[in-house]
Amino acid sequence: IEKKMVIPSNYLFIIEKGSKIDLINNSNILSFSPIKFVGSKNEPIEFYSSDSTGQGLSVINANAKSFMSNVKINNLVYPNQSGINLTGSVNFYQSDIDIDSSSFINNLSEDALNIIRSKYSISHSVFSGTYSDAFDGDFSKGRIVNTKFYNCGNDAIDISGSELIIDSIYIDNAGDKAISVGEKSNLVGQNIKINNSEIGITSKDSSIVKLDNIIINNTKIGLTAYQKKPEYGPAKITVNNISLNNVNNDYFIEEYSTMIYKGEYVETINKKVENMLYGAIYGKASK
Repeated sequence: IEKKMVIPSNYLFIIEKGSKIDLINNSNILSFSPIKFVGSKNEPIEFYSSDSTGQGLSVINANAKSFMSNVKINNLVYPNQSGINLTGSVNFYQSDIDIDSSSFINNLSEDALNIIRSKYSISHSVFSGTYSDAFDGDFSKGRIVNTKFYNCGNDAIDISGSELIIDSIYIDNAGDKAISVGEKSNLVGQNIKINNSEIGITSKDSSIVKLDNIIINNTKIGLTAYQKKPEYGPAKITVNNISLNNVNNDYFIEEYSTMIYKGEYVETINKKVENMLYGAIYGKASK
């Protein structure tokens, strides 16, 4: 595909198993209809850019749920075109989506996958080698299970104004936060393992995080809770059955934010936690 491809509304956009889509010359796919991209284990659907300019896939205002299964997304950027203000190599805006057994590899955008104002599920999938965030969910409601994240330039999972359930998640080498929960979000998670990351799990800006059966290894900060934006309030974390190994600081909990750690409230610190993060002492500078 050498130029923008637009699918109008009131259709169903189907790509069959074994298809290979090479987006070149700054092209992208923009669909106003739901998609049905169903590959198989032996014949996956592949999206890639041989000249590293392909601006990915965006589904906007689709009137029915979309499906992706056994799809490989590789070496794409975000849609850098006038009138399209999206940050992911793959974007779903006001378009519900189920993703299964798919991979997002070596994508050069702010987010490998960005879901906005939608309902979604992601299962048995892999995110690897992302330039910045792997998954970014904004004002959405979803579930991520049996999914792995490797070598994320920034956050592995980043949600804002959202509700998310996660189960059986593995994260290795997140450059900033393995899991970031902000802007009055609610996250419930269990069976999570985080290795070799800058910061483990963050709750901020009126968010509530509830965790069970967590392992965090080789990480500078295990857990944080704080207020970043003045229009929101303190944050909360409740965590049970947690193992911290070779973690420099188990937790930083800002004054007025709270954490219940193995059934007990932990002591807060008076200084503003945000001033230690975002590349100041810990983590990575972000926009």
